[in-house]
Amino acid sequence: MSLRGLAEKVGDVLKPFGVPEVLLYYSIISSKLKGFAGGREIAGKNHVKGRLLLKRGSQLEPLDISELSKVDEKFLELRKTKHLKDIEGKIPKVQEKLWRYFLPRKFADLFYAANYEKGNEIRRIFYDIDRTDVERERVKEVALKFIELTEEKKPEWIKGKPFVMWTGDSFHIYLNLKKPVNTGFYERNIRHDMGFTLEMINELDREFGKIKGGHEKKKGHIIIDPSQTPPGKLARLPFSLHVGDKGVDGIAVPLSRKELENRKIIEELEEIKAGDVIKNLDKLGKNIPSGWL
Repeated sequence: MSLRGLAEKVGDVLKPFGVPEVLLYYSIISSKLKGFAGGREIAGKNHVKGRLLLKRGSQLEPLDISELSKVDEKFLELRKTKHLKDIEGKIPKVQEKLWRYFLPRKFADLFYAANYEKGNEIRRIFYDIDRTDVERERVKEVALKFIELTEEKKPEWIKGKPFVMWTGDSFHIYLNLKKPVNTGFYERNIRHDMGFTLEMINELDREFGKIKGGHEKKKGHIIIDPSQTPPGKLARLPFSLHVGDKGVDGIAVPLSRKELENRKIIEELEEIKAGDVIKNLDKLGKNIPSGWL
């Protein structure tokens, strides 16, 4: 049986055998991420009894998005009750690697190293539009204005249009570069208190108020945070689960500009479940850019 067939059969794609299991879902959605995340190290943020166990390529043998396709029903059935030490050497090496990154019977977010785990090269700029005690609708308007300002300013180092993604709770915005730059460019132009980013923050603050730059959250404010851009930093991938204290509370969804402008988009995004993503995967996947550096 195909994995999509299994997902349809079990009903709850995140609990195909009655216990939490993310690899059925992540294996299916990975087919739409190869052009965006291929070659970059994948990471799993596992939620274990109130703790976060991050598994990433700087600690383990690097995992590529294409390897998520090496999941089958037999492998998933083993993960229902077994521990890796009991079956190590009895399953393919790639499945052992997947087991280490995504712990069985646990929920996990899907991340990647947007500009690789190591080095000094930046190929895409990543902004987290974060919030604390701010309505999602207002954050959406700020994200939309951020994109509009970027397209008006047309920085010479940007190629194509910005890419926006709902994270399951807020928004991420990516800018594709015409050519790779080093971390010195980031320090001069992209850091929250420098160059292009500072200019954007100031304009957004004049229009909306309570817009700050940086990583530190502030109650009642929207934070424009590019700090996960440099090599060695991680970002949430499209279609990742958004896992909170009580389990999965959202899904990361790539959006078109038209969808972002939809007045009801927040309400619609809050209702999306993992099964809905799989049913609409081909349509949703068209919003993910390809051909990026």
